[in-house]
This record gives sequence, C-alpha cells and structure tokens, in this order.
Amino acid sequence: MVFFCYKPNWTFTVYDLRVLEEPEHTEGCMDGMVQPTDDPNWYENSSVSCGWPVGKSYLAWASTLEERAPEVAKFLGNVQLNGEIVTDFNYHVSYQGEDAVEYAKGWVAENTDLIDSWLNQ
Repeated sequence: MVFFCYKPNWTFTVYDLRVLEEPEHTEGCMDGMVQPTDDPNWYENSSVSCGWPVGKSYLAWASTLEERAPEVAKFLGNVQLNGEIVTDFNYHVSYQGEDAVEYAKGWVAENTDLIDSWLNQ
C-alpha cells in the first residue's frame, strides 16, 4: 500500500513504514499538478517530478513578550524541537489520547538537560 503522510506523525511510531525516495523539490517541479476542483481527471492529467518541499514549524509569540518578559522570549527563541520530539508528543496525545498538559509535564521532567540547554544559551 502506498499513501501520503508527513513527518512528524504518530503513524511512524505505530506502523513499520518505509519512506519512498523522491527527487528533491526544485522550483517549478510541481507546475504540472492539476487540482481535483479543476479537472475530474486531475490524477491522470497531473505530472509532478519531485517530492514536496521540506516544511518548517515555528514557535511564535507576541512581539510585546520581549518587553513584558524578555527571559521568556529569549527561552522561546532557544527552543529547538526536532521531528522525533514532535512525533513522540503527537503519538502520545493524538493516538494514545493522553492529556497534553500531563504528557508535557512528564516530558519536561524527563528532559531537564535539554531544557536547561535552552535556558542557558
């Protein structure tokens, strides 16, 4: 079976999935993609020669936080969550149904060295 999925996602924790190799995303390589809303034969009439571009996630906060709580803004600027961390959180909360706050508390307790590194930058 072949299907589209993205990382981070809990499916990679639950199932033994194999990621297929795709050509790297380049400008214009998806120009041949036809949308289902534009053509009932969108799949047959589409031609894509690459994989999706790598997406990025960002932490965001109000710009006023830097004035109100500069230490917190600095800490948030130092936080670096990798795919493994986000996949693990996604698995426990979305798939296992654990409470997000309780899971986060446990994660913090188990990852004090990482959090300290963000605090001490």
